[in-house]
Amino acid sequence: MFTMDMAEHYRKEVPVYGVSYSTLEQIVNFAYTDTYKTTIEELLSAADMFQILNLRRACAKHIMDKLNVDNCVKFYFFASLHNCDDLKKSCKELIEDHFILVSQKEEFLDLDQDQVSELLASDDLNVQKEEDVYEAALRWIKHLPQSRAESAPKLIKEVRLTRMDRSYLDEQLATDDLLSSSPECVSFIEQAGATQVLDESSGSACSVACKDSPRHGMKEANTIFIIGGKQYTDMGDIQYCSTCFCFDPVNKTKCTVPTPEDAFCLSNMACTFYGSFLYVAGGTVQDLHSSSGWRPSDEFWEYDCVHNMWSQKPNMSHPRSNFSIVAIEGCIYALGGSYRSGRYDLVEVFELENEAWTDAKPMPYPLSDHCAVALDGKIYVMGGFAGGSRKGITNRALCYDTAVSAWTEIPTLMVMKKRASAAVLNGEVYVIGGTDYIEEMDIVEIYNVEKKRWRLGARLPEECCSAGVAVIDGKLYVCGGVRFHQVLDGIWVYNAQGDSWERMSGVKLTRQFEFGSTAALINQQRLKTVEGKKT
Repeated sequence: MFTMDMAEHYRKEVPVYGVSYSTLEQIVNFAYTDTYKTTIEELLSAADMFQILNLRRACAKHIMDKLNVDNCVKFYFFASLHNCDDLKKSCKELIEDHFILVSQKEEFLDLDQDQVSELLASDDLNVQKEEDVYEAALRWIKHLPQSRAESAPKLIKEVRLTRMDRSYLDEQLATDDLLSSSPECVSFIEQAGATQVLDESSGSACSVACKDSPRHGMKEANTIFIIGGKQYTDMGDIQYCSTCFCFDPVNKTKCTVPTPEDAFCLSNMACTFYGSFLYVAGGTVQDLHSSSGWRPSDEFWEYDCVHNMWSQKPNMSHPRSNFSIVAIEGCIYALGGSYRSGRYDLVEVFELENEAWTDAKPMPYPLSDHCAVALDGKIYVMGGFAGGSRKGITNRALCYDTAVSAWTEIPTLMVMKKRASAAVLNGEVYVIGGTDYIEEMDIVEIYNVEKKRWRLGARLPEECCSAGVAVIDGKLYVCGGVRFHQVLDGIWVYNAQGDSWERMSGVKLTRQFEFGSTAALINQQRLKTVEGKKT
């Protein structure tokens, strides 16, 4: 306006409205020094008004660095008002990650209809029950029922009603006057109930006018984690590595999760996944002061898959490696394992609520190098090394009932083996590969829990032991492993319907071995993509 033929060009003084003197002073100061020292919201508003984009970006970044569950809703509204897309995206992600907590705050009730609708429509809500989304919508409507009642159909339409308990829906229709007075809401809920009946009887598709796909928090694991282990150097030496490598087999994307410095410079640790957390326990640590060159670790770590954050938890009572951990009903069970001069029969339990380890009933015999899974409140332990010479390798199998704290023997494996891998697929236990000291195996054994019987599955296309296994999207993935002292870098995919294996094309893993492995649920959309790989 000052350089063109406009009125301001000819004035000595130009009045500026809608911004304080101190804020305008800071804008001028920013133009010359690239710094600012005033209330950040006011400065960002002024930067938006004057279209000073670099200042607006700087203010938005300052706010993003201080976002938390208490202010994310406030700044979500603020970012929408001032066209700060990156800030709005960060606020939305934080709301999605903590939706249950955030939706109960007063600020959530002050959002407008379109903002609430956008949140309710998101696939990325970290909720395990759709009822939580429904109740959040209802809270927002009933905060100002007279003015918001007309918004009910639009918001209820964004709730995935077919994922809610049918008796709960019927009760809502019978007891909630706000819903029952809206013909559209009644129609949505009745259609959802009718669709559930059709699905149960004939598998018909959803006919209600709403999404039926699961929210992020409802999904099963989608990513394979490979943690720590050993690698061969270019000179042929063995070194410990601390990387946490992730692979999404559906989208075929790789990434590396940062780990605490030197936290996982070990091998033969145990891993499991529960809720939205990954757990890493024990392992073998290099110890140059030891005659054996190694020592077992007692460390226990938790990785928050939502917030990409590691935290160290109380250590186990007994350092151990070459063991298994499984998760059941809020508890992590550490089973057996080896120490410097032998093997444990000890079982420790970490209660997630109390964050404390306690002793559980020991296994019937000391065991290491076994594999274990959890299924329907029970723990299944298969194979392993029970001590002594090669004859110490066992085909015995155990079942631990956590409800009554009792171990029982189940039918033995067909073949004695250690360092096999195990997973649960379609309600059955799969034991894959392994070694008998002389050679690695391609044998796959499948245990039917109801029939209490083992059967052979299709053989692996190549022999291996110490492989990582994961079940994702109804398929079983076998990752890496060792064969004849050679480190494998491929991934094999098992299709249960055809009882067949297929090598995943175009994918190679990092050449780690004796690593920890599990499948976990992470939000792939939150990872930045660089050169086609997520980092």
